[in-house]
Amino acid sequence: GPLIRPGADRSGMRVAGTVRDPPATTSLGPFVHAGGRAAGLSREILVIALLPAVAGTILFGLRAPLILLLAAGGGLLGEIVAASLTKRRTRPFWEMSLLAGLLVGLTLPADAPLGMPLLGGFVASAVGFGVFGGYGNHLWHPALVGRVATQLIYPEEFHAPTGGLLAK
Repeated sequence: GPLIRPGADRSGMRVAGTVRDPPATTSLGPFVHAGGRAAGLSREILVIALLPAVAGTILFGLRAPLILLLAAGGGLLGEIVAASLTKRRTRPFWEMSLLAGLLVGLTLPADAPLGMPLLGGFVASAVGFGVFGGYGNHLWHPALVGRVATQLIYPEEFHAPTGGLLAK
């Protein structure tokens, strides 16, 4: 019979848990696929994004989590509006919309007007996902779309006072 390397299956590919490790070849991604779903990955990234959220709370006070909650809420609101306008029959992607809003909130100033994070999260979800290609097919990352929208609408809020936080 064919010679099978230790730790390999019949195809000769190494097996590590559920991830098959093919021989070195040049190909298009994804390079590693563990069979997970995008929503599961978004949940993992959401948990990781809580680390800078905690740091922001320590550095900027309780205003930072308020900004993050509003941005995440804007992302969820954008998901609801986009799903109703497109009459999407599939399950809404709450985790991805929440993540997009949270990422927008992490890029905003802590003293931003309260409408800014709500708008940024909404645009990230409704426009970034809905208009620019959907989940996994978007032209630009939805959080970037939300951030650009907030910077275009509130340009004066993005100019730091002299010195910034760490210069004090």
